[in-house]
Amino acid sequence: MIYVTGGRGWHLGREVLRQLTRAGHRVRVLAASAEEGKVLEASNIEVVVGDCERPETFAHTLEGVATAMMITRNSLNFVEMETNFIDAAKAARVARVVKLSALGADVNDETQVKRSHGRTEEILKQSGLKWTILRPHFFMQNVLWFVDEIRTRGTISLPMKSVRLGLVDFCDIAAVAGKCLTEEGHDGRTYTLSGPELLCFYDVAEKLGRAV
Repeated sequence: MIYVTGGRGWHLGREVLRQLTRAGHRVRVLAASAEEGKVLEASNIEVVVGDCERPETFAHTLEGVATAMMITRNSLNFVEMETNFIDAAKAARVARVVKLSALGADVNDETQVKRSHGRTEEILKQSGLKWTILRPHFFMQNVLWFVDEIRTRGTISLPMKSVRLGLVDFCDIAAVAGKCLTEEGHDGRTYTLSGPELLCFYDVAEKLGRAV
């Protein structure tokens, strides 16, 4: 049994579920509410409802789980939620946890997101669980944030200057996650995931301009 958190509200979580079930794997997904669970229901998917802020609501759902994918929404209590999940997974004797992290995760980083991911990476490593960490670059699908601006103004506005990123399709991230969840050889590894080329958003704007 493979366990996935963050199945809805995260494009990546939904894609991980799709690829795992398409390959014939049985999946248990943690939903935040019964309503959310109804959206996720499908063959080969067992939906359980729980809140990572309250371990008593989900810890029992990890029984019988071999591997787990931890995808957590960014929030002020991010570290608490991921720590709760790691503790519950350890108590349930889950064999392996694959964590979605962030590019440049570091406990000493200036940004809260990277500090939080850096902290929970360390907690996972010290937990005694087998682990794999995925650090993706900027999701290619995030460019869709600018659809309305492109349509109405013909511009993309983002404070990135000429910084170059390896924009990566979340379908490819999900494919890597699937291999880490179902194959041997990935324990204790941290993977930085990127697309095929480094692009700044001037490049992105130029490519979109040609396409439209």
